[in-house]
Amino acid sequence: MSNEEVSILSRNLWGDVLAEMSRRLSKPSYDTWIAPLSGEVFEDGKLIITAQNDLSKEWIQSRYKQELLDVLKTLTGQNYKIKVTSVGESKPLPKTRMNNEQAIGYMLLACKEVNFPIEAVNQLHVSMLSQFDFYTPEEAEKGIEWFSKTGKE
Repeated sequence: MSNEEVSILSRNLWGDVLAEMSRRLSKPSYDTWIAPLSGEVFEDGKLIITAQNDLSKEWIQSRYKQELLDVLKTLTGQNYKIKVTSVGESKPLPKTRMNNEQAIGYMLLACKEVNFPIEAVNQLHVSMLSQFDFYTPEEAEKGIEWFSKTGKE
């Protein structure tokens, strides 16, 4: 399935979730809390919801997360994991160190999640293995600094 097809399926399922939530909730509750949300549904059973602000994020997590999980289960027959974020929220990098195998594992999972072509994943994997031989962990932090300056986070 192409990235475009996955994106269309995600939008369609999110639309179905919104429609079902509008049936289950009062109009004021739906219009206030659910309608402003954006959602991205992934094939591997994940839903990332973006709220407009931290208050809305906390409200969704505490009041509507289980209802959203129930709706997804009803619509798909599948159990989902939901992560609620807010607009502009940036996740701080973990301060713990990991070994090379873990770092590669995280990168490969990210490649899978964004549907990188397997040829590109193989090239990245080989490149990462060689990076461990040439750079210290402190030097590797320069890669993070470079990326943050690109504005792509």
